[in-house]
Amino acid sequence: MGLSQIPIYFISPVADCSLAYSQIFSEWLCSAKHSKVYLPEPPFPHADLIKNNRLKHYSSIHGEFSNQFKTPCVVFTGHPSLRFGDAVHFMEMWGKSSLNTVLFTEPDFPYLDALAPFQPLSMKACYCPIDPAMGFSQANKMIKDLKPGHLIIPAGYSRPPASLPHKTDLQIESDPSPVTFTRGEILNVPVKRKFEKIEISEQISDDLTPTEVRPGVLVSAVTGVLVVKDNQYVLQNVPPSNPPVDIQVSRKRRREEEVPKKPKHYIYGCINVDEFVQSLDKAGISDVKVEESPRGHIIHLQEEDTIIQLEESSTHIVSEGNEALRRKLRDILIKSLPSF
Repeated sequence: MGLSQIPIYFISPVADCSLAYSQIFSEWLCSAKHSKVYLPEPPFPHADLIKNNRLKHYSSIHGEFSNQFKTPCVVFTGHPSLRFGDAVHFMEMWGKSSLNTVLFTEPDFPYLDALAPFQPLSMKACYCPIDPAMGFSQANKMIKDLKPGHLIIPAGYSRPPASLPHKTDLQIESDPSPVTFTRGEILNVPVKRKFEKIEISEQISDDLTPTEVRPGVLVSAVTGVLVVKDNQYVLQNVPPSNPPVDIQVSRKRRREEEVPKKPKHYIYGCINVDEFVQSLDKAGISDVKVEESPRGHIIHLQEEDTIIQLEESSTHIVSEGNEALRRKLRDILIKSLPSF
């Protein structure tokens, strides 16, 4: 029988999903295979093998596989430790014949220890580890291209192996020097970031109305819901609130459930004290005394027996319980500030 006629069996609970995902996750492929994803051509050969009924996949050795199985064949299955999984069944079935071969491709499992419970074993064993990890040359190239501000690596990667001290190519090199760690060590990573990049949804961006507050600087009010997923920040529209189901809900409860309305204007900046005093005079408050303080200014309205404290991040109106006067002064303050 020619090798082209030997069937290949892939046995795993996730066999179907694994083969399917390999066809759609194109961002992990090289440019040659990436271009095939957008053409009526599969990026990997196993798609043709499945189409020609050469490669067959099953979730387990029971059921349909038992009826279609024939030898000689190639079987991909696990577990690589040979302690559980469908591999145990095949070791017991084929281990006594020298015509069979078991091939180990997992580098993290010592194959001789895996075979120990099945001795004496007549079948041949081959150890061909496939390590998907990148080598030092690939890692150094990636670090050089990405130019990270901080690099954290195991201490063993910062120097050549003890058995090969002259092999300086078997170590990680970067500028600035990497931060190393050992097993169980706690590191203080010097990463300080005050801001995050946020993407604004198309619906919100269409409603923005920027206002120029000074030459070259425009601002706009934004209201939305911040959605954080996969370390990505997206500002989306506020979903509409559901109306109360019970139409007999009390008025008080309805008021509590109402969504606050957006303010018509947004104020910003600092109070110009001279302009504020002029605004007070226009409002009929003329007996005003202004004093500087370590944090800003103190304005004393002597006839009204009221003090206004203007500070960099706060404003206080002390009016001794005169609520009408306090509201009047508040409105004057707001009108004295720039807004958009």
